[in-house]
Amino acid sequence: FDVFNKISEIVEGKKVVIVDDVITSGKTVKEVIHAVKDHGGEPIAVTVLIDKSGLSEIEEVPIESLIKVGRL
Repeated sequence: FDVFNKISEIVEGKKVVIVDDVITSGKTVKEVIHAVKDHGGEPIAVTVLIDKSGLSEIEEVPIESLIKVGRL
């Protein structure tokens, strides 16, 4: 099962919550947000276990995290 070949079937016309383990720069999440939008989905939130970025949103999509970690 290759999710990238099936992404349109999975997300088209749907609201999507993006889940990740750690967000640092936000680059990967930004790429996923664009992929979801490009395939007809609507990203409504990003949820992460650990937030090292300090960002509250990316591409106007709110980020919710369980743990926020500041730079040491």
